[in-house]
Amino acid sequence: MARAAISIPRNSARLVHYDAACREIEFCRTQDEAKGIRDRAEAIRIYARQLKNKRLEIDAAEIRIRAERRWAELHEPLKARGAAAGGQKTGPRGHFIRPRDDSPTLAEMGISKEVSARAHKIADLPTEIYKEKLAAWREVVEQENERVTTNLLKIGDEAQKHVRGTFGTSENDWYTPKEYVERARKVMGGIDLDPATTEFGQATVCADEFFTPIENGLEREWRGRVWLNPPYSQPDVSLFVSKLLAEYQAGRVGACVGN
Repeated sequence: MARAAISIPRNSARLVHYDAACREIEFCRTQDEAKGIRDRAEAIRIYARQLKNKRLEIDAAEIRIRAERRWAELHEPLKARGAAAGGQKTGPRGHFIRPRDDSPTLAEMGISKEVSARAHKIADLPTEIYKEKLAAWREVVEQENERVTTNLLKIGDEAQKHVRGTFGTSENDWYTPKEYVERARKVMGGIDLDPATTEFGQATVCADEFFTPIENGLEREWRGRVWLNPPYSQPDVSLFVSKLLAEYQAGRVGACVGN
């Protein structure tokens, strides 16, 4: 059976250029602009799935997520304006009259209640948390053959449970995706030492020698080619960087890639 043809707006082709699309979203000043990008991205996502072009499908899905978040950010001022205008006024006979609100409804904007609710939840996330979830979502759909979905909140939460661990007693250890570790291994020709790691992390890094918090890498000598992903908090980051410089100046460390 032949596949049904999908009509994609001519100007949607620019969304193939991922970076340009991200910038376009940032500069959106109206909900219509954000929704226009969202709709074009969704059309491309469907088209890419039919073509089995997963990279394009993922890019388009991410652009849709970003555009929906921007749409929700632009929707907040309208909601606030509507609430401010919602105060009751007294009519000629003492009857309460609600001022007219000309803000378009979700149906008029072509947005479902489900999409609106999800977009507002994403918009409410602090910027750093939003970026973390987006990165985790992308890693899952790229590396684990996950079906490409735009449900950032669900898949992002699940992904973070797998990529985020603990170092000591606080949540400050972030495990690096395997592809980046392998790139570092290729550049240095191997990894002799990981001085700030966990047993779990070594399943990916596979250094010849490693120090966990129990061994305390800050109190030991470092040698050879080092992979350094220090605890993600202060003063730990500064302490590990200072230790690296000292070991390099002492001639014990010949190369290092950090994260």
